[in-house]
Amino acid sequence: MDYILTHAGPDTLVRMAGLESDYLDPTTSFLEYIATSTVYEKWFCGHMHLDKDIGKFSILWDRILQIF
Repeated sequence: MDYILTHAGPDTLVRMAGLESDYLDPTTSFLEYIATSTVYEKWFCGHMHLDKDIGKFSILWDRILQIF
């Protein structure tokens, strides 16, 4: 896959962003399974309400990115 777009992000991203106490839940655990079992170029999400790039992940809140 080229891109994954979700509302929430996987556990790994939540931990790398330092937001474990606010955002870890069953959905992020399921997305962690997707992250570890899928080959992808970039993952976009926005649930954490901040703008930050961490590795293959982009957390979007106010930013708009052109991906094509």
